Amino acid sequence: MPAAANAARGELAIQQVAILEQVLASCAEGDRGFWMNQLVETLAAYVQEGLVPGGVEKLEKLAEAASDDRQAAFIAFRLAQARYSASMQQSGVDGEKLQQQWFADLEAFVTKYPQAAQAAEALLQLGFRDEFEAREADAIARYEALAKDFPGTPQARKASGAVRRLQSEGKPLGLAGTGIDGKKVDVASLRGVPVIIHWWSTDCEPCKVDLAQIRELQGRYGPKKLAVVGVALDGEKSKVVKFLQEKPVPWPVLYEPGGLDGRLAEEFGVLALPTMFLVAADGTVADRNVSITELEKKLEGLAGGK
Repeated sequence: MPAAANAARGELAIQQVAILEQVLASCAEGDRGFWMNQLVETLAAYVQEGLVPGGVEKLEKLAEAASDDRQAAFIAFRLAQARYSASMQQSGVDGEKLQQQWFADLEAFVTKYPQAAQAAEALLQLGFRDEFEAREADAIARYEALAKDFPGTPQARKASGAVRRLQSEGKPLGLAGTGIDGKKVDVASLRGVPVIIHWWSTDCEPCKVDLAQIRELQGRYGPKKLAVVGVALDGEKSKVVKFLQEKPVPWPVLYEPGGLDGRLAEEFGVLALPTMFLVAADGTVADRNVSITELEKKLEGLAGGK
């Protein structure tokens, strides 16, 4: 965004926050909770975009004025997000140290507000951290607790999918949907050859590297020895269509609305892109976290591989 446009957006953000502050100060007591939440939500979003100087301090004062535990949890979670984002925008920051602090803040939040609605998102992020740090048993336990304690929430659905993903190796893969071309696709129908399942999006640069290498790999193996199914997780279908028109792939690409929050991501708890499964010729998952650098070696070890 050009500097002038960014400055104008910053001015508008500051004005909007000032108006909400005035409304909160003058509203009836019965409306105070609603306008407090509106101000906190708006302020936190603008702080994360770097548009409101001193926004973290404003949120801290609002946290002190919380009327009950529910509102206190609402503000505390957004304050933690804002602090993290504001710190990441500073020059010369230690990203790893900030991440450690962010996760410590999430742990503290879950301990203090275990039943708050925002605890579901905190638990999901902590579970993903456990996964990333190769503590899979801890991740599964956290995901299972999330699914049990917050049933029906998007985070619970994603957590249940993550457990399914982490425990998928050696089990049949059930994945079906509609391709970007409108045709039905069912991975079960591809038994007989190894199958690569590749979750990606047009905004993910490493995903595009994967696509090029998978295309080259399938070209060498041939479709009778290697099948591929893509799962595009863009929020807008038009972006996927445009990308595939410019860089077509010779395999089906599943698409449904929702991106990382849609069914195709939720069913396997996909939290980061790219994510890639390797399915053996018998239809069972051989590797649920294969990288592009390991893929050919993994294929060679499968029956039906090159």
